[in-house]
Amino acid sequence: NVTGSLASGDRYAKDYQNPNSGDHVLIQTGTQGVGILLRARAEVRNVTANGWGRYGIAIFGAEADANANCSVIEGAYLLYCNLDGLLARGGDSNASKITGIDASYNGRYGVNDNSFLGNHYFSCHTASNGAGAYYSNAENNSSVFVGCYSEGDLQTQPFSVYTSKFGQDTTIIGGTHGAGVNNSGGSNCNYLG
Repeated sequence: NVTGSLASGDRYAKDYQNPNSGDHVLIQTGTQGVGILLRARAEVRNVTANGWGRYGIAIFGAEADANANCSVIEGAYLLYCNLDGLLARGGDSNASKITGIDASYNGRYGVNDNSFLGNHYFSCHTASNGAGAYYSNAENNSSVFVGCYSEGDLQTQPFSVYTSKFGQDTTIIGGTHGAGVNNSGGSNCNYLG
């Protein structure tokens, strides 16, 4: 159960605690690393991962000794990372609940779900990410996005003008997707707008 900060990566993080809210802020001091790395089931609440070389939060279940299934992430700010604000990758990075995160100003996607079976996203926010707002297009991935939001701002070229990419097994329920929705999985994602 992680309710403050858990830092892992090849650089060291400065951990500041906001005296007003008690929230923890992880600020990267180099160009490499991951703000918060989950390789086991964990709960992460009310943290900020700012300016990391790779990802703000990474849920890795691809390694033989890693199983981060059923993790919980709530109220995280994932900002200015070189790649993705949040990345889920691998066979044991599924069935997690991600609620109320803000993944903005990242170099690639705000949320990049490359997990095997998918995760559940509720009331998430993205803006001004380099490649797009949300990506969930791995084979067999059946992620669910409920009431999520993306700004309609311009993204970095040469990426598609439709900047959220969802596969055929992804379900989107409500929300406002100003960045647009592009189904690149061969048939329509389940969009209940």
